[in-house]
Amino acid sequence: MRLIPRLTKRRKIRVNSGLPPGTIVFTGKQKVKDVSIHYMEFDEMTVNNERCDPGEFLNVHRPTDKYVQWYDVRGLHDTDLIRSLGETFSLHPLVQEDIANTTQRPKYEEFEEGIF
Repeated sequence: MRLIPRLTKRRKIRVNSGLPPGTIVFTGKQKVKDVSIHYMEFDEMTVNNERCDPGEFLNVHRPTDKYVQWYDVRGLHDTDLIRSLGETFSLHPLVQEDIANTTQRPKYEEFEEGIF
């Protein structure tokens, strides 16, 4: 029996501890039934907004300098999709790992290819 209460919370062991850096492991609790990508591109004059299935998206959309592009991936538990997007958009493996880590606080990082 503990007489003095614990003042600090115990930290949970990380799901990906012991794995090499850049290993994509989904850390969240919720999984969506239908994985989808909500895509928006815009410039000073136009805005395009659409929802795509992952297979369709990877065949149609490519990075471009003409527009600012925003991707909202719904279904981060699909690590194969994250890996495919990482290859398509040349995302660093540690960025791909961060995408699947839903317990991590949001952060802002600038890269030559874009902002994450």
